[in-house]
This record gives sequence, C-alpha cells and structure tokens, in this order.
Amino acid sequence: MTRRKSDLGTAERAVPNSVRDEELHDARGSEPGPVPRKTAAEVVYRPPTNLDAPEPRPGYVQRWVRAQFRDGEDQLNWQSRLGEGWSPRDPKNVPDHEARFKPLNSKAGMIQVGGLVLMEIDEQIMLAKRKWINNETRRMQQSVSVDTDRASQDGRKQGAPPIKREEETHVSTGRRPPTLDQ
Repeated sequence: MTRRKSDLGTAERAVPNSVRDEELHDARGSEPGPVPRKTAAEVVYRPPTNLDAPEPRPGYVQRWVRAQFRDGEDQLNWQSRLGEGWSPRDPKNVPDHEARFKPLNSKAGMIQVGGLVLMEIDEQIMLAKRKWINNETRRMQQSVSVDTDRASQDGRKQGAPPIKREEETHVSTGRRPPTLDQ
C-alpha cells in the first residue's frame, strides 16, 4: 500500500522516508535491514551557543575579546589585550574536525563571532600575570591594614575609641568559564 503525503500526520511528514521505513542499505548492496535506534537515555541534547570555541592549543589559554562595540571598533580594549600579550587565534591552527570555527572568509585570519575575536596567550604569561595580581592584592590589603592601624592610634591619642576591623572576603565569579587551572 502506498501512502500519500497528505495521509501522514505532521510528525510523520517531518521524518525522512529512509528513517520512517526503518531500512538501511549498505554500500555492498545487501538486503535492507532494520535501522539501529537509540533509546531516549542514549540521546543527549546540548543547546548550541555562540561562544563555543575549539580546544586551546597545548601551552596556551584562550578567551573571547571584544574588538567591536556598537558597530565601531573598540581600539582601547583591542590594544590593551595586544599589549598584555594576547594574539588572535589563527584559524590555520584549528584542527580540521573543528571546521565550524574556521571563518567563511579565509582572508579574515581570525576566528570571530559578532564583535568578538578568539585570542590566545601563552600559559606562562597568564601564570605570571596571576602571580602579579595576587601580589598587588596582598600589598593593597596590607596597606589598608597599616593605614587603619595608624588612624586608630591617632584617634586614641585624641580620646576616640579604637577602630575595629572586621575582615570578610566574598568572591563571586558568576558563570565565567575556567581558562586555566589555578
């Protein structure tokens, strides 16, 4: 019996004939057989995101950097990142199995999404930067402690009560993906 397209339900029309008939011919021309189906537990859906990126090259850390803002170039941000040692990830360094990250225009020389460019930097530079930031943070915290103690001593000399420091630290990172193991 041949069914017309109008006889099929909407869900059946969306399924190609080869899947609907559950038959599969191999290249040798053997007889059709049943198509192996996956169970619902085997199928995992992951919604696409515009900021997917290829795996970083060994020894490098990568991130998306804003190069354009409201239809204009963001020179300050771009030049700051270049000054830190970041460089655009060359599409030629992306493996062939991740071709979706290669630009449509081969002259671009950069992997771009909207106004963002995928950039990379050597891990050693990032570790040195993180060490510098931690030292600067520690130095600033010590400076605040020294200044507070000095102000407290000056105030006590004039009859004021001592300054009590309550030190609490709250860290919030939001949903930022990890770029380098700490």
